[in-house]
Amino acid sequence: MGLYPDYGKAINYFKQHFDGQVILKLDANPYWMDIINYQESLQQDMIKACDLISCEGRAMQSYLAKKWKRPIDLIRNGFPIKNI
Repeated sequence: MGLYPDYGKAINYFKQHFDGQVILKLDANPYWMDIINYQESLQQDMIKACDLISCEGRAMQSYLAKKWKRPIDLIRNGFPIKNI
């Protein structure tokens, strides 16, 4: 997992040219989440541009919600809990 500069360009293009939503599906682990420097404006812009961010574990969901100060949905194996 990484938030690379080209992703920001793709997100901006998608939001300007299509009527859809941007979903960031994280295969998150503590190592990678600590590497992402949320203080950098490029990272903040990409994260804020996402309409939905999800991860698969409750502990990581709570951790990221506090770190990134935004809602993180819990979607295990690609399906929302309410749909199972």
